[in-house]
Amino acid sequence: MLHALGGPVSEFGWCSTPGKSYLDTGEYQYSVILQNPNASYDLRDIALEVEGKDAQGATVFVQEEVVPLIPAGDTCSYAGKVGGGIYAASLAFSVTGATSSDPSAPKIADLLAVENAVENIGGTNDMNYAGQVKALGGLPEGFDKVKVCVVLRDKGDVLAAGYSVVIDAPAAGESVPFTAMAPGVPQHLFWEASAIPWK
Repeated sequence: MLHALGGPVSEFGWCSTPGKSYLDTGEYQYSVILQNPNASYDLRDIALEVEGKDAQGATVFVQEEVVPLIPAGDTCSYAGKVGGGIYAASLAFSVTGATSSDPSAPKIADLLAVENAVENIGGTNDMNYAGQVKALGGLPEGFDKVKVCVVLRDKGDVLAAGYSVVIDAPAAGESVPFTAMAPGVPQHLFWEASAIPWK
């Protein structure tokens, strides 16, 4: 599901996580592309709201996640899980708030790199994405963790799902391993793992 919104959320996709009987469990793995088109300031504490709706368009749940930083003029991939067991026919994504600050953070690609990432989806219970995160430099003040986000795209280059894990940040110039569990991986053509500063 691709939605070009022209705002901080430029596209998104999601899938349901099937249970043992392959029925919808009310858990949804999503991925979004978040952008800060402003070259003059960083965005901080970005409130990403995910709204689940039933088949009639009525809201059945609203969940919010706060993304701590998108540097000026930068774009990042983001992934998470919502639902909590509540069935939804569709998901809607929006940014409901953020604060701005003078541009002081380097671009995310200059801070963190994901290396040696592999997709392990041969089994049914231990599907995951694993690799290493390397700190190319010191993280901005107040950041001591890293969130690794894995986004999946289908053959039409449309976002299909997302998975994530939060780990302790490595020291500058060093690497740490990560494993992001991936329940209910949908059909996809390719995937990409990236990392963002986290608190």
